Amino acid sequence: MPFFNREKEKKELKAILSGEPNVLWFIYGPINSGKTALITQVCEELPEDYIIFYINFRGVETRKYEDFVRALFQPKDESFFQKLVKKTDIIEAALEYGEKLIKKINYHFEVPTRVLKLFFQPEPERDVFKYLEVLMKRLNEKGKKPALIFDELQMLKEVKKNGSVLHDLFNFLVRMTKETHLCHCLCATSDCIFIEEIYKNAHLEGRMKSFLVDDLSKEEAFKIYEAFDFEEKELIWDYIGGKIGDMVLVFEEKKRGWKEEKILKTMLKDTTERLDALLEEIEFGSVKIQFKGREQTIEVNKVKEVLSLFKEKEEVSKREIDPGYRNYLVNENVLFFDPMKGTVRPQGRLILRAIREVV
Repeated sequence: MPFFNREKEKKELKAILSGEPNVLWFIYGPINSGKTALITQVCEELPEDYIIFYINFRGVETRKYEDFVRALFQPKDESFFQKLVKKTDIIEAALEYGEKLIKKINYHFEVPTRVLKLFFQPEPERDVFKYLEVLMKRLNEKGKKPALIFDELQMLKEVKKNGSVLHDLFNFLVRMTKETHLCHCLCATSDCIFIEEIYKNAHLEGRMKSFLVDDLSKEEAFKIYEAFDFEEKELIWDYIGGKIGDMVLVFEEKKRGWKEEKILKTMLKDTTERLDALLEEIEFGSVKIQFKGREQTIEVNKVKEVLSLFKEKEEVSKREIDPGYRNYLVNENVLFFDPMKGTVRPQGRLILRAIREVV
């Protein structure tokens, strides 16, 4: 499957990474818009003096601080480390050991098992973030350009160690960019409620910016349709628009011999059934959410009122929707909230069609 050519976004991301680190960047967008593919492609095309650390918290159990540390670090064989630790401090040896194993693109920080255990200890000198800061400084001294990329960062919301781990992590990321300029820091997420919460944090004001990776425009989408050898291009646009993930599904089903129209109608049927099931759960169950510290019951009639806003429109202001209901439907991947524009819309054209059929 080819990479979906996003020259404009690639150029912008490369420009961000080419300058001095000055600000923390949040990369966001609807589900299946191609955020991870874009980041991966840009990282692969960067010059060899770049050192990338890409950590994805999706699919990693992160209920405790120890889980967070294990997501960052990969324990390795200690034979080489044993030689280093005899002649120097254990953390100093760990830094030298880590430097030897660093590649251009890394999915963990590699440390000996015994050092990983030290990071679980309460001693300040063995703090994870202090270790990483020294490592970033050393890479700079060697003429390297390090970049930290944390994907699905919202998975850390509940993790604590003497307070919120996210609070400590953001302090570290601000220090790496705004204060010391040692390392580019990018955080990717499809949870835009999380981004809104972060932007309300006065401590981060002026220290972070956002980068939207949206579904493709019609012109861009048609280029991908052409590459996939789609025939019913207008019909496909009407059903799935510029949603890259949906294009891939059509392509895969077409390889099995299915006709494009049948594929699209099946996808719409599945999406409509999912929306029906969600409404049924609300109506016959008792769906409750936590919003601003209080419990709120979700009512099916009010959900239908929200969805009916999209009978004639494709996008509305966030002010038109009760925040609790907005958050619920965003978390259920029905709606997409753009915190920078203050707008709400369905996650894609397929769910928009399903909404218009159901309500």
